[in-house]
Amino acid sequence: MNLKVSYYQESEKDQVMNLICREYNYDLKEYAPFFAKFYEHPFQNNAHKITVSDIDADHKVVGFFALFYWPYQLNEKTYHAYKGVNAIVMPEYRGNGIFKKILDFVDENTKEFPIDFFIATPLPAAYYGFKKNKWKALLDLHWYIKPNNLFSLLFPLNTSKINAILPELKKDSLNQIKNNIHQVDLPDFINWRASFYKSKKYYLSYREGNNVVQFGGKINIRKKIIREFIIGEVSTNHFDPVFLANGLKHLRKEIKRIKCITFVSIAINPHNKIVLEAVERNNFSKIKKIIHIVVKDLTNCSEILNEKKWILYRADLDSW
Repeated sequence: MNLKVSYYQESEKDQVMNLICREYNYDLKEYAPFFAKFYEHPFQNNAHKITVSDIDADHKVVGFFALFYWPYQLNEKTYHAYKGVNAIVMPEYRGNGIFKKILDFVDENTKEFPIDFFIATPLPAAYYGFKKNKWKALLDLHWYIKPNNLFSLLFPLNTSKINAILPELKKDSLNQIKNNIHQVDLPDFINWRASFYKSKKYYLSYREGNNVVQFGGKINIRKKIIREFIIGEVSTNHFDPVFLANGLKHLRKEIKRIKCITFVSIAINPHNKIVLEAVERNNFSKIKKIIHIVVKDLTNCSEILNEKKWILYRADLDSW
C-alpha cells in the first residue's frame, strides 16, 4: 500500500463522513448536517483536519483525525488549546502505524501555529497511541451518580415540566475561577457548540449574595427506560466547596420534582479537591466508569501538567 498523510480536502468530504459513520455506527443522512455544523463552521477555520489516503486504492481515505480550537484559561491567560477528535483508522488498515503517521504529521505541520497545548479524550484503542507520541496522561474523569427516582419508568418524559423547573439560558460570564485551568466560555465558542448540539441543555442557578453558580445538564436515555440527568457544566464566580455543595444540593432538590428522571450523574476531576468535596457532600457514589484525558504541552508550563489545577466536566468533551 502507498499511504499519504495530508490536510483534509473538500473533495474528501463524502469519504470522511462515511468513515466516521462506519466507525460509530451513525446514520449518514442524520450525520451530514452535524458534520457541516461541526467541521465547516467559520469559528473553526483554523482547525487542523488530517486524512490518510491509500494512493494505490484510488486515493481511498483510510484514516482521519481533527484538532479543533478549544480555549482554556488560567487566571488572566487564555491558552490556545486544540482538542483532538475522531481519531479513526479503517479496520482493515490497522496495524500499519497509520495513527503514528498522523500524529507525526501534526507535530511537523503545526510548529508555526500559535498553539499552547493539545488535549484529547481518547478511546482505549487510541490511548496508547497518543502516549507513544509523547502526549501525557493528565488525569481520568471519574463518574459519580445519585438516585433520583427509582420508579421513574412509571412517569412519562415530561419536557414541559423539565423546562419549567430548569428554565434558564446558559450564562457566559461566570467562569472567573482563580488558580485553576478551565474551559473559557467565549461567546463565539459557545455559539459554535450550540449550533451542533444534538440534545437540549437545561440550566439552573444558585445564589448566595453576589456568589452565583450555574449548572448545565442534559437527559440521556439508557436502555429506553433509564433516564439519566448528566450534570455537564458547572460555571461559577465563587470556587468554594461549601458553596458549590449548596448549589448542587439545590439542583438535586429541583430535579427531585422531575419524577421521570432515574438518577443524576456528574463526571469530575477527582484530583481537584474543591469539586470532589462538593460532590461528596451530596453523597454521590463513585462508579467504575472513567474518561481518559491526555495532553501534549508545547509551552513547558508546569501548571498545564498539574492535574490538581484542572476543572473538567462532561461538557469539556466535544460530543457534549
